[in-house]
Amino acid sequence: GSAGGSGSGAARESKATPRLGGADTLPVPAFAASVSGANLWMSLVEKAVAKYHGGYAALEGGLVHQALADLTGGVSQMFRFSAAGVRQSIDDGSMWARLQRFAKVGHLLGAGTPSLGEGESDDAAEGGIMRGHAYAVLRVVEATDANGRHQLVKLRNPWGRSQWRGAWARDDSRRWTRRLRARLDYHWASFKEREAEAEEARAALATRVADVERERDVALAVTERVK
Repeated sequence: GSAGGSGSGAARESKATPRLGGADTLPVPAFAASVSGANLWMSLVEKAVAKYHGGYAALEGGLVHQALADLTGGVSQMFRFSAAGVRQSIDDGSMWARLQRFAKVGHLLGAGTPSLGEGESDDAAEGGIMRGHAYAVLRVVEATDANGRHQLVKLRNPWGRSQWRGAWARDDSRRWTRRLRARLDYHWASFKEREAEAEEARAALATRVADVERERDVALAVTERVK
């Protein structure tokens, strides 16, 4: 397995052998593993990243945009929704337009929620969004129906539990037909509601570097291009 570390815009390779921790004494790998046990890629990638950072202990916690930069060897940027300038861009629609451009050119997108306060637990999250947690942003979609225009994001919780319970949730029969509800995977949420829950939105601008030169607005969001 291998992973490309970053931070300066230049990829650095980290290689790891296929021998996994706990393989001799435990029925499953000691760290990341697939539910079925049939897929090993996440275990090997995790081992390569751990080696790059000096051990598995260094992988406890962290930020989505930094992790994506490590994995892709690319450049990432974080937008903190609580910042005044970002709040303004959300209110005037420019943040939504930027996210649409990021998704269109194939950049990797993620989101994270504020850390837990003292005495709080994951179950304390309102609307089903967990606190101190990372989410993958799979799609950014704008749809129009009889009720107007809707800005929707498709999210995936890597842990696979605690789903969104607000507008456009899987059990929202008012907005989804029965046929569409049966086909829903992961979960959808209104951007306006989702950004109120999330403290940070993170975009790793790594997968389509050539597009940065053609997308001026996207280039403005990149601090340094991949060499």
